[in-house]
Amino acid sequence: APTITGIIPSFASNAETATLTISGTNLYTGGLYKIKKGATEIDLINVRYPGSTSATGWLSLSGAPTGKYDIVGTNTAGTSVTTITQPFSVYGIPSITSITPSSSVNTTAVTITISGSSFTGATSVKLDDYFSTSLTNVNIIDDSNITAVVPAGLYSGRFSVLITTPVGTNPSSEAKFDVLFDKDAVTTQYAGIVDGTKVEIPPGTFTQNGVILISGTPTNGTLVTEVNNNMSGNIIKLLPALNNTLREITLSNGAFNSGKKVKISIPFSGVTDNFTKSQLKLFTIDEVHKLWVLVSGSSMDTVNSKIEGETDHFSVYRVCQYATTAQDLNSVALYPNPVDFNDSTLVNGVIKFVRITSGSNINIYTIAGDLVLTLNDKDTKGSSFNDSVNGFAYWDGKNETLEKAARVCYIYLIRDSSGNKTSGKIIVK
Repeated sequence: APTITGIIPSFASNAETATLTISGTNLYTGGLYKIKKGATEIDLINVRYPGSTSATGWLSLSGAPTGKYDIVGTNTAGTSVTTITQPFSVYGIPSITSITPSSSVNTTAVTITISGSSFTGATSVKLDDYFSTSLTNVNIIDDSNITAVVPAGLYSGRFSVLITTPVGTNPSSEAKFDVLFDKDAVTTQYAGIVDGTKVEIPPGTFTQNGVILISGTPTNGTLVTEVNNNMSGNIIKLLPALNNTLREITLSNGAFNSGKKVKISIPFSGVTDNFTKSQLKLFTIDEVHKLWVLVSGSSMDTVNSKIEGETDHFSVYRVCQYATTAQDLNSVALYPNPVDFNDSTLVNGVIKFVRITSGSNINIYTIAGDLVLTLNDKDTKGSSFNDSVNGFAYWDGKNETLEKAARVCYIYLIRDSSGNKTSGKIIVK
C-alpha cells in the first residue's frame, strides 16, 4: 500500500494550477492521488514518478474553496487507501465588499467588521494609511468575515483595509474606512497618506467632524493642464521631477472656522542640487485667474525633504521652483505682441507681462497720452491682473470701465517701488 509522509508545497492559491510533490513509499505508477475537503475532491493529474518514494503532478485549483485539505492516496488496485489529515491548504487573494461601521473619529478606538471573501489564513490586517497601521484584536470568524479594532490616534483620511494571506494581499477596493478628525479635540491632529503628504490640524480648526481627502489625481485635470499652460515664461518653474508632488486636498464636510489655518507638507524627490532645492516652494491653484500662486508661509523641511505652507482653504497643490524675482525691469517681456484680443485661440484672452519686479505698477496709455488702464500690484480688473510678487501681469485689452480698447498702438509704462521703470509699445490688431 502507498504510504504518504510529506508534501511540497504545503499551500497554494485558488487562482492557479499548482505543482505538488508527494513523498512516501510504494508510490508506484498507476496510483491515484488527490486532495479532499468535505465534498470537494481535486485529483493530482499528469503524475510523474521519479521513483517509488515520490510522485509529482498538477492540481487545478482555480476557484477551489479555501481551507485545509486531506491528502488521499490509493494503490493501483484501489484496495488500499492512505490519508494524511489536513497537510495542504488552499488560500485566496482576499476581496473586501464592505466595512461596518465605515467611519469613526480618531480620538476613540472602534471595532469594525470586514466582509468579503478568501479571508482564511489571514496573517495581517492593515490600513493603507500614513503609517500602514496594523489593526488589533483580529478575529477571523470565517472565510467571509473578520472583526478587528482600529486604534485611536490615527491620521484622518479615507483608507482601504489590506488583508494578507500566504498567497497575497487584496488590492485597494471600493469599500473604505474613514478616519475622522475630532472637531472638539484639544490637541493637534493630522491627516495624511502613506506617501508622506500631511496636513496639521490645530485645535478648533473646523466646524464639524470630517475626513480630509488627499489624492495625487485631481478631479479636474483639465483645469490643472490649463493652469500649467498659463505659467510659460514665469518665475514659477514646473520642474518635471516635481510632477509627482501634485495633490488635491478636500474636506468631506464642514468648513474652516474663521481665522484658522492648517499646515500642509508635501514630500519631494528628484531634485538634487542645493541651489534648486533652496528655491522650492508650495503653490496652489487660483481658480479665478487660473494660475499657480504661492502658499502663505511656504518653507522647506530639509530633514524630511518636504515643502510646507499654511492655508485657510483646500484646493490643488504642488511643489514648484520659485526663481528669485527680477531685480530690475531690464528683461521685461510681453507676449503675444502684436496681439489680437478677438482671436479665440488667445490663451485666457490676455497679453502677458513677464519678468516684472515685485511691487511693479503698470499704466497703459494711448499714443496721445490718454490713460487707458492702471494695474497696481494685486489689482484685478476684468481678466486683467497684476501679480508682480510672482513676476507677471495680464491685460485683457479693456479700459478702466471694462470696455474693449480700439485696435491701435498703445504705450505701457511700468514703475516699481525701487524707482525702476521701463516702457514700450503694444500693438493691438
